[in-house]
Amino acid sequence: MITSAPASTVAVLIHDGYYGHGTGAGAANRAFLRVLAEVLPADVRLLLLPVRLAPDSPEHREHEPQDLAGVLARAEVHPLDNGTSGTDRFGGVANFRALAAAAGQVLRDQVGRRGESCLCIAFDVPFFGLAETAPEQVHLVLVPRSTGMLHQPQDLARTRWERHCLLSAVRRGARIGWISRFMAEHLRTDYRVPPAALVALPDGLTDADRPSPAAELLPPGADPVVLGSPNLRNGFLLSFGRAEPYKGFQDLIAALALVRRRRPPALVLAAVSEGPGRTRFQQRLVAQLRATGVPAVFLGDFDPRIRSLLTRPELRGVIVPSRSEPFGRIPLEAHAAGAAPVVATRAGGLAEQITDGHTGFSAEPADPASLAAALTRALELTPAARARMRRAAMAATVHFDHRLAVIRFLRANGYGVGAEERRTG
Repeated sequence: MITSAPASTVAVLIHDGYYGHGTGAGAANRAFLRVLAEVLPADVRLLLLPVRLAPDSPEHREHEPQDLAGVLARAEVHPLDNGTSGTDRFGGVANFRALAAAAGQVLRDQVGRRGESCLCIAFDVPFFGLAETAPEQVHLVLVPRSTGMLHQPQDLARTRWERHCLLSAVRRGARIGWISRFMAEHLRTDYRVPPAALVALPDGLTDADRPSPAAELLPPGADPVVLGSPNLRNGFLLSFGRAEPYKGFQDLIAALALVRRRRPPALVLAAVSEGPGRTRFQQRLVAQLRATGVPAVFLGDFDPRIRSLLTRPELRGVIVPSRSEPFGRIPLEAHAAGAAPVVATRAGGLAEQITDGHTGFSAEPADPASLAAALTRALELTPAARARMRRAAMAATVHFDHRLAVIRFLRANGYGVGAEERRTG
């Protein structure tokens, strides 16, 4: 259902992106908030409801006011308790239920008692239960950035809960936003969301998402594990993301072992976590690197400056080996930074970002041999071919203009907002 008149209040609910941004979802949430604060009419009230994180939580980061200054200046912020005492922004189904109750109470207090109409955009799984607690005048849009079926398929209880919540929300008149064509099909096919309930809010880049130039080869203060004593100034490959099995870093190491006879550049593998010490998966990755003899620098601690490595002249290629990826921002960030070539699997939304042989190279997910073949093609590029691929990839970012996507979404909800001519790129 598209609202016939614009709501007087817009509420945005996020689990990551306010107290820092330790996930791709958090970075995407911040991008949405920056655009919203810029283009939303000044007479529309803006509420921001983030999941609260305590200062001693390992996921808590200091605010980056230069990044969210426009949002924080105009938004009324109401932190939400998800039942973890501020230690975990995500949690499990019990925390999702607690979060829905807390968010519903804030919306009743801030919107229901005032008799205001409200457009409520709730990002990601933790808010799926909101339709059961939000007041009637809330026009709800749930925007899954992933699902349990994609990232925790063994958790059948969570998957059943997600499906129940999404279908219940649709029956109550909510709409379900999709961030990629892959996610639209996934929600239709695997969660049985009716096509008529789906609305477009595709992910993408804003001007602020371009990585800042890196003054140093590694982030200041980095504590890397160095394997094989690589000299990164002779060139390096880069792969980064959360240290989770679905990111496919184990497949990348196996693929590099297959192409080792071609003497590929050293690997900078930033498989990161936010807690203290190394996770078991991180330990397995380091052990795998040692066992295969792949020269590498391993970074295990989350640091947003890792993305700045995309700007380094020594960079020879960016690898995104994911087994599952609802959207995947790294190829676009690499393209915007002029990093080439990008080698990515065809997992989920990644297939929408790479045209094989033109803007990068593609491989099958969870297939080290296929990834090795794509890496070989990337390493064999001549300087001229690499420059052509860089230009083509940078030009392709125009199709992923998040500012334009937000403007179109707001217009569909009755808001007269800025011009569409501006493009990312």
